[in-house]
Amino acid sequence: MSKRFLYLTLTVTAFLLFRGSGVAEQLSVEVPSENEQRPKEVIGWVEPLAILPEDIRIEAKISPSFTTSTLHADKIMVFRDGGKRHVRFSLEGRDGQISTIERPIPEDVSESAIKAKKIVVKMALCFGSEKFEVDVLLSDRSGFEQEARIARDTLSGRFLVDPSKTHTLRPSCSEQGAAR
Repeated sequence: MSKRFLYLTLTVTAFLLFRGSGVAEQLSVEVPSENEQRPKEVIGWVEPLAILPEDIRIEAKISPSFTTSTLHADKIMVFRDGGKRHVRFSLEGRDGQISTIERPIPEDVSESAIKAKKIVVKMALCFGSEKFEVDVLLSDRSGFEQEARIARDTLSGRFLVDPSKTHTLRPSCSEQGAAR
């Protein structure tokens, strides 16, 4: 239900209930205008992004039909540091540079998921000028052109996807100092 429809419904209802009583003139409902809401950015079906804070530049396929975002990971190794589980993996950026990344494994990831190599970690991403943290499944995406798949859990409330476009954004978070 749109805010405008809700506003109209409340206004008409108030008028009908209180007409002639003098109360209707005092009723007011504040609804933000459409101009006050931040518009969602339109992106294409393939977009560049950066893994932060390492600033590794990769490409992502934008897949709103999937629920979980994935990231290509080679040489996945689970280890303990200070009693906490961590994962170390390597990722090749678009520049050909291979980087080693370490992240803590969230407490809610089970041992059976780790054994099955279904490891989900939190990753900070720079997508255009926006920086946000998302859960990503580490997986072998070597058979795909893009190193990541961005799913609706990441897109929701942030972006609209135009499948006729690609490369509409340029990662710029670290250049503004927001990444570190």
